[in-house]
Amino acid sequence: MTFTRATPHLEPLLVCLLFMILSSGEVQDVHTQDELYPASFYRPGDLLLGGLFDIHFLLAGGEAGAVNPLSLQWMYAMVYEVERLNNRTDILPNVTLGFAIRDTRGDSSIAVYNSLAFISTATECDSSQVTPSSSPFAAVIGPRTNTAAVDTANLFDLFELPQVSYAASSTILSQSQYGYFLRTVPTLDDQIRALIDVIVHYNWTTVVLLYSEDFALGFSAKETFLAEAAEKGICVAVSRGFRIDSSAEEILHIGNEIRKYGNIRVIVGIAEESAMLELLSQFLRIGIIGYVWLGTDTWALSTRLGETEIFPVVRNMLGIASHSVPSADFYDFLRRINPSSSEDPFIAEYWMSTTNCSLGSTSPCDDTLPSNDAFYVAIPVDSVFNAVGATARGLHDALNCSSEHGCNKEYTSSDNPKLLSAILDISFTSQSGSMVSFQSNGDLRTPARYDIRKLSAVEDNSTSGNWETVLEWNDGDLLELIPALWADSNSLSFCSIPCTPGQYRTKIALNECCWNCTQCADDAYSQTANAASCAQCPPDQTVNSDGSGCLDIPHLYIDVTMATGISIIAFGATGLLCSFIVYFVLVIKRVKPMYSNYGSILFVAICACFGTSFLCLIKPTDLSCAIIATLQPLSVTLVTSFMIVAGHSQYHDGKTSKKTTVLWITTIVGVHVVVVVLWMTTAPPESRVSVSSADQAFVDCVNPGVLPGEVLLICYHIILDAVGAILSHSLRRDKRYFYEGKFLFYTFVVHGMFWSAVSVTFLIVPVGYHVRTHLLSESVSVAGFIYTGGLFVPKLYALKYKPHMLRHCTVERAKQVWKFKRKSGSKHSARLRVYLRGCQQTIRALKEETDFINNHNDYLKNMQFSDIIRQDYCLFSNLRDLYIDVMMTSPTVSGTSL
Repeated sequence: MTFTRATPHLEPLLVCLLFMILSSGEVQDVHTQDELYPASFYRPGDLLLGGLFDIHFLLAGGEAGAVNPLSLQWMYAMVYEVERLNNRTDILPNVTLGFAIRDTRGDSSIAVYNSLAFISTATECDSSQVTPSSSPFAAVIGPRTNTAAVDTANLFDLFELPQVSYAASSTILSQSQYGYFLRTVPTLDDQIRALIDVIVHYNWTTVVLLYSEDFALGFSAKETFLAEAAEKGICVAVSRGFRIDSSAEEILHIGNEIRKYGNIRVIVGIAEESAMLELLSQFLRIGIIGYVWLGTDTWALSTRLGETEIFPVVRNMLGIASHSVPSADFYDFLRRINPSSSEDPFIAEYWMSTTNCSLGSTSPCDDTLPSNDAFYVAIPVDSVFNAVGATARGLHDALNCSSEHGCNKEYTSSDNPKLLSAILDISFTSQSGSMVSFQSNGDLRTPARYDIRKLSAVEDNSTSGNWETVLEWNDGDLLELIPALWADSNSLSFCSIPCTPGQYRTKIALNECCWNCTQCADDAYSQTANAASCAQCPPDQTVNSDGSGCLDIPHLYIDVTMATGISIIAFGATGLLCSFIVYFVLVIKRVKPMYSNYGSILFVAICACFGTSFLCLIKPTDLSCAIIATLQPLSVTLVTSFMIVAGHSQYHDGKTSKKTTVLWITTIVGVHVVVVVLWMTTAPPESRVSVSSADQAFVDCVNPGVLPGEVLLICYHIILDAVGAILSHSLRRDKRYFYEGKFLFYTFVVHGMFWSAVSVTFLIVPVGYHVRTHLLSESVSVAGFIYTGGLFVPKLYALKYKPHMLRHCTVERAKQVWKFKRKSGSKHSARLRVYLRGCQQTIRALKEETDFINNHNDYLKNMQFSDIIRQDYCLFSNLRDLYIDVMMTSPTVSGTSL
């Protein structure tokens, strides 16, 4: 809720309205009249300072507890500083400061109600708020608790009364709506930063956070702490809120939740003093002890922490306190206080409760308290000194004070804005040596500086403790003064043991801080500790033995050491050897490989098929894959093209022109080249690693396209085989050259069926792992075997058993030699004689059952033809004509023995 500041003529009405609200309803139901109007400590002066202190502890039921010696000492720090300033001549030289101090008990409703006494128009509504003096209130010092500070800041901002707190650190109070609020302590954000740095310093990775459920402190501090912790990598396993009136069951639930995490040893507490003391007493009851507590200055300064009722819970705790230098004069001042001569009702109550005496009775009180009393324990009081000192210096400027003329004592509530501006502008050095100045929003301009104090036992097994400063924190810089030696040997705080590389964390329920360590799967790894998940190794790597990283898998290439390479080499070498043997035998026997003149070229192309099968032994790269993909199918295309040309030539009885032959071959090879170019430009083959389940990395050539280019070329081969089969179909019954047309036809058919099976198999087998590469390499070799077996091997059979069916080419060559001899003379008669001997062998084979020549003159008349002669009369006729021609024109060979 945002209030608009009151105009002067509305102030009485608003004040009276507040009295009516606070004197009725819930406030009246909760608090008695004595609680709403507690005793006050008053001292007159020309100008008054209001004081709000938590003189009494606040109990769980809202009742007032015993006097709090910490707040009592802070109250006397204000009294001491007021007296010291009144004794100075350089500040407010002719003005005496007075004060009216009231108890808030940490209850925001009581604080607001009693704050009305500091508003000048309050007496018009309630005579109980009348102060013994009519001097105006210039400012208010306090309160301590953050909720009370927020509520009173709303009130004082409404009536434009400056307020300087000595302890409230809530970040809410930095907002612009609290324009009349100032403070002499850093904000809570600085404390949280210091707490986080302490946690990091001691290597505590996981903590518990307990905070009070109030809007001014607990909720905002929780969000800030969680954000800062996450940034520094600190995990908060348990984050729970509590209230001063939390039930025993609620406290037990919090305790049981903490117990679930046995390795967490650090608890961070952010709450006001009364609420935290109530929680600690409950924890002692249920046995939550043995933890290291970290506390903000809202409760870590409490003198009760060292008492027997609380100390076992917070033994070895670390508490934050604003850096302060103890003032010897101040503690001498405390020791001179005597309740019998003091107008302070609070010190009298504390004296009587502490020493069990009664003022003005038969059991008189001693003039001094025990030397070890909590009232004399040194605590940081500089913030109180600075709050009073800043207000006094602001008044000095606002009243236009000077050493010659003194101060203008005419001060009214209308001068409050001027006072606020003066306080914001002042700058001075505190008693501890730090500079005090304010930002425009009332926060301290000076960087935060804290003492980190440890609560240690007075002696071993002691149930009470003392404070000692072990660390100093200065705006982010942490200095260790004394090594922190903990009561137990285990000073670590974590939820789960860190997972080692090779493991990953699995959360326990929804808790981010606690986990189980799970070993990565066999095919996964984690390189860092506390990995959130495991990762897969790259395809060419495998997980090492402990799962903490990847190892390179040795790359496997097709080479002579592998069974695949051996089979390819053996198959291809065998094909080359067989082809050479067949061709060599045909050459030795002077038999042309084919009826046409393309036999030798066809033999070279077949050898290329066997040779290109060895290309897969080259180490796969993108370039080598492209070369292999181009040359292997090209060798098959060349063989098929020459077979088609041979069939076409035989179909036309050898009368095909060279131009037609070149056109056929160019067309067939050209289509092949076009397919390859399209393949290489759209989805060329590439080198890729394929890893098997046995952790073997196969480096292979892989086609990334949807339809592999190899399949397109195989389909093209099948089409060529179909064309060749159609051309050679009519030659199946041609007997020339031992039925060469028939074998040509069947070779096309078998070759096409083989590549059809290869195409289906190629699409079925997996990609990579050398499977497709091996298949294609072996298939090219098999194609070579099909060509050799279908075209050349039948010639060997005929050469053995039916040689007369293969001599046509020999006769033609003999004719050519004879014509050459007739033109060049008799010097080539020896060569002619060799070919005639060839004719002699053929004639003898044809005349298996009769003698070829009975006499030289009339052998043709008396020749009796056998069945073999009748099967090929054309061959015999050619030999006969050649023979007669030789005998009639060449007497040099007429005597040749035939």
